[in-house]
Amino acid sequence: MGPIDGRTQDMVLTPDGRQAMRMETVFYGLPVRQSQIAQERLDLLLVRVAPGPGFTSLHEQEIIDRLRERVGDVRINVERVDQVPLSANGKIRHVISKLTPAERSAVLARGPAARERDRQSVA
Repeated sequence: MGPIDGRTQDMVLTPDGRQAMRMETVFYGLPVRQSQIAQERLDLLLVRVAPGPGFTSLHEQEIIDRLRERVGDVRINVERVDQVPLSANGKIRHVISKLTPAERSAVLARGPAARERDRQSVA
């Protein structure tokens, strides 16, 4: 059986090689009907938000701040939409990674897990 790629496309990779999962939590408690985070590049996130009643620019900034706490200093663009686009199977993909497999491998190779492996091999 070959590798399963679905879950790797449902996480955001940080520039320092960490894997940020469960990104939907940045929307908790905010007036958001639907949301999606797309990692366009290692240093760029596109956040699609279908705002609920009462959503303001302060909520938008809260989303950006929460994301930066999780992923560091990357560019974050917020796009307000009427509805988040559905996937081919009619569901919302809450996180989409547009990084290529080669980009993902390169980032993970220099990430915390790789540094820990290197540290243990020296000890």
